[in-house]
Amino acid sequence: PIEVDEVAVAGGGRATLLTHELPTDGLVYLNVGFDLARLPIDDVPYVPLLCRMMSELGTDTLDETAFSRTVSAQTGSLGVSTMTSAKPRPGGAAGSPDEAVAMLMLSGRAVADKAPQLFDLAADMLASTQLDNAERAVAMLKQSLARAEAA
Repeated sequence: PIEVDEVAVAGGGRATLLTHELPTDGLVYLNVGFDLARLPIDDVPYVPLLCRMMSELGTDTLDETAFSRTVSAQTGSLGVSTMTSAKPRPGGAAGSPDEAVAMLMLSGRAVADKAPQLFDLAADMLASTQLDNAERAVAMLKQSLARAEAA
C-alpha cells in the first residue's frame, strides 16, 4: 500500500511524502521532486547546468573528489536530473498532453543498511553544493558547448 503524508519542511513549507514498499531485494530508492512551475522562463536554460553542478561538484564539507568517492562507496547512485510529464488529472487519470509538469529530481539508491548515508549525502547535496564554483561552471559550459558542436 502507498502511504501519503503531509510533512513540514524547513522554512515553514509543506511537502507531500509518498512511501511504499517494493520488492527491491534490500535496496532503498530515494526520489525527491521539486516542482519547477515557479521557475522564471528566463532561467529554464540554466537547469541542465544546475543539475550537473549539483551532481558533480563538492559540498561545503567534501570537495568534488571526496564527495564523488563517498557517493560511490556509500550508495549505488545519487544525482540530480529533470523530469517532465503530463499533469495527472484527479483520481490519477492520464493527463492532457497540453498540460505538463516539470520537476527537478534528486534520485538515489543504496542497500538498506546504507540508507542513512544516502539521506545524509542527499541533504548535503541539496543544502551545500558549491554552486559558487565559477571555474568549474565555466568548464562544464565549455564541455557542453563542445559536445553540442560535435553533434
